[in-house]
Amino acid sequence: MFENKKYLLIIFSIIILIGASCSSKKIEPTYIPDDVSGVFCIDLKNVSNKATDFSNTIKVMSGDKYSFVNQVFNAGVDYSKKAYFFIRTSPELSQSYTAGYIPLNNKKKFEEALKKSTKENNINTEIKTKEDWKYIITENQVILMWNEKQVFFLLQGDKSDEEKLLANAQKIIKTPENQSLEGKQNSFKELLAQNFDASYWLNTEFTTPKLPYLSNWGNLESILSLPKMVESNYGLITFEKGEIITKNIVKFKEESFKKYKNIIKTSYDQNLAKSIPLTEPIFITAFALNMKEVEKMLDEWKFLEKLKIQVSFIDMKIEDFFTMISGDIVISGQTYGAKEMQDNDFVVALGLEKKEIFDKFINEVASLGLAKKKKNYFVLNYDDYRVFLIEKGNTLYLTLSADLRDKILNENNKINQKLSTSIGEQSLLFALDYNKLNKFIPWDSIKNSDNTKNMYQNIMKELDTFEMQVVPWGNATQITNFKLKLTNKSRNAVNVLAEIIDKINKEAKERKPNM
Repeated sequence: MFENKKYLLIIFSIIILIGASCSSKKIEPTYIPDDVSGVFCIDLKNVSNKATDFSNTIKVMSGDKYSFVNQVFNAGVDYSKKAYFFIRTSPELSQSYTAGYIPLNNKKKFEEALKKSTKENNINTEIKTKEDWKYIITENQVILMWNEKQVFFLLQGDKSDEEKLLANAQKIIKTPENQSLEGKQNSFKELLAQNFDASYWLNTEFTTPKLPYLSNWGNLESILSLPKMVESNYGLITFEKGEIITKNIVKFKEESFKKYKNIIKTSYDQNLAKSIPLTEPIFITAFALNMKEVEKMLDEWKFLEKLKIQVSFIDMKIEDFFTMISGDIVISGQTYGAKEMQDNDFVVALGLEKKEIFDKFINEVASLGLAKKKKNYFVLNYDDYRVFLIEKGNTLYLTLSADLRDKILNENNKINQKLSTSIGEQSLLFALDYNKLNKFIPWDSIKNSDNTKNMYQNIMKELDTFEMQVVPWGNATQITNFKLKLTNKSRNAVNVLAEIIDKINKEAKERKPNM
């Protein structure tokens, strides 16, 4: 049976795995309304060049040789043009929808495949005509329309009758160019003019997080509202041999940029990041804050008063804490999932700007019985946890692990080479080693089906490392580079990811042959 959710899931999977370069500089009308929440664009020309066997890739992605998606995507689709998939979210379901355009170059071939597929999948529907478009509406109220140039599909957020569904679809496909997304949003037009394998565009008006818990800490929720801070947000994705690279571009509004640009320093202390004594870390994150700017920002947000109350039991000024540390912060972990928190090798390293202030602070805490001074470190009791504080040079290390405490005190180990290669001139770094993470995932205790566990395990085996690097500010633009490295370095990521999906589909069939 042709189910709308399964149909859309398959299409979305194909979108993610076959994204390719929108290389043409000429921007053709997209007919995408300017009030959508997000858009995903691919160029089918490059994906067919990158995939070793594109028709087989489509078959693999659909999971069934005779599926609706497999037949339709191999019938009449124009692989020299762009395809667009977009979504609109709204509190009112009637205003929410998922839709997309797929280019055509052979309408007759498409119709033949469609008729054959609907028959084989027992889809009871009638092909109708409206103006120069033909269309069908499935039992699950997905409307599929096509003309000589493209296929359009629409899934409404609520259940609508045929007349309303058709009217909504026509409203979208008749979007005037001056009211389209590229006509209204320069950032989307800018995106389409660039080279990429896949791309996404997000409407910041529709991506504001709801953070009610922040109401207890001042006016943070309204201040952190994305529409107030961000002008645009889009990303460019490329698929290369053994890796997937994403460049996320956020343009801040000038007022927000001027106010917050100095909060994060252009680079963290690389020596501090490399000093973490973990031989096989699962992850590392490093960044540096301008503490004077942080203090100023928190005061403006009415957050500083709350902090003063929290530390009022100590005979120190809240301002002292912001001058005590340099702002360089490194966090890393080597083990995960231990039954006792104390058994996890996890460390936080802080750069010290004024050690005399830290000495005053820790002695004050010790005098209150909240910490115990040992020979060359302190033990801080927090709830049921024992936290070791080790001051070494201009660095303060915090860890729960006695073993890691001893390594910090007695050895000069450095973080392993695999993740240390990611350390460089960035405002922020996050690096993750999937091979190390996989060792600590308790697969046997996960209460999912065997099929689900096998799916995750197969995916994890194909992943090597993940990196996120925030580039120093350039005007009001913030660029973040993501890199997902795969275990197989010799093949394009499109083919490797297709094989992952193929394994998942085969396992699902073996366990549920009647699916």
